[in-house]
Amino acid sequence: DKMNVNVKTYNFETEKIEWKPVIGHKRSGTSNFWRKIKAKTNTKHRTIEAITHMIPTPNGEVNSDDLKVGDIIYSQQNKLNETQRQIIIGSLLGDGSLRKGQSEHAKFYFRETHSKKQEEYLRWKLDNLKEFDPVYREYMSAYSDEYEPKIMCQFKTRADIVFEEFYSLKYPSFSKHIFDEMDALALAVWVQDDGYMYPYGAIEISSHSMEKDVQEYALEVFEKKWGIVGKLFLEKRCNKWFMRFNKENGAKIIELIKDFVHPSMEYKLGVKGNPPISPETELTLVETVIHEIEEVYKIDNKYDIEVADNHNFFCNGILVHNTFTLNPDIYGTFSGKLEIVPPAMFNNINGSSAQDFMAGMNNFSEKIAYFQYGWITGARPMPFGTREIVYIMKNPRPDSIYGRSPVENLMSV
Repeated sequence: DKMNVNVKTYNFETEKIEWKPVIGHKRSGTSNFWRKIKAKTNTKHRTIEAITHMIPTPNGEVNSDDLKVGDIIYSQQNKLNETQRQIIIGSLLGDGSLRKGQSEHAKFYFRETHSKKQEEYLRWKLDNLKEFDPVYREYMSAYSDEYEPKIMCQFKTRADIVFEEFYSLKYPSFSKHIFDEMDALALAVWVQDDGYMYPYGAIEISSHSMEKDVQEYALEVFEKKWGIVGKLFLEKRCNKWFMRFNKENGAKIIELIKDFVHPSMEYKLGVKGNPPISPETELTLVETVIHEIEEVYKIDNKYDIEVADNHNFFCNGILVHNTFTLNPDIYGTFSGKLEIVPPAMFNNINGSSAQDFMAGMNNFSEKIAYFQYGWITGARPMPFGTREIVYIMKNPRPDSIYGRSPVENLMSV
């Protein structure tokens, strides 16, 4: 039975992802040849099986048969809001990390661990990343055999392409660009993760994992953005540099970040604020690269749908055109034709004789939609309206006593 359903589509004019109804769907024969196109998406699945299907790309729609590894297609992505971005940036400077599976094309997930004392602070971060399905756990751990095990708190998100843009900010080593991206919220997160405030007001940040030139750049940014002046000191035990801010500049940091300090972290910085909770994201279109194409031989049914207005939909996270409505031009002899003939063009010839019909066809032969090949009539131009679909396929299997046809014409839906 045919159901009334909506599918997720993309409006290229408004640049918005929208839900639109399926206004037609049809089984369109079988095929024994398929192409599995694989690319990173924001869904668990990242593969579509296509046979002569149009795929939107930055260079226009491309036949799935012509796509190659390395080509760019479209997926959907949860666009982070600015609060989420700054929390991730500050966390990557501090105790957060990005991990992924063993596959070369695996997606990254975000993970962070704190002691039980900082559980509420950790859960604040988790709450801001709710739409990325974070999983929370507690476990026992010790720094070494010399220490008693204690309860550790950790959460990690699902793997998602949204984290791709952040990876180069920290890996394989910290980039100077991360400090261009940060604002006061990110600084607050970093100080809560890695900072220490002395009783007299000076602040030290454990930045030992950064190269000296990166830290020097960070101090330049702090002074330029906020008038905060710091110095680098060498930790002789490990021969690593770290940042320190005197009492005066420590007070400037506290004044800048006080509204973003989680109440549970008052013991560490002497102030408490009301840090934002903003878990909402917006779905948006994103480019993704095809990393594998596999040709598969199997006999299976093909189905087509028609989607209202936008005429596309997301299949396993990949944007595809809802059907094939282009001039087939399979013999390369009919060029420059328009894709679709408006119904008004053939309303004028309804009820005419065969001679009038063909004369009318000649009047707009350069604007026909496609050519139909018949056993008796031969090739003839065929106009059609916006609710008719023409599906182009290789190796068709029509139920016809006259053998295979290069073009199958679907019924109007």
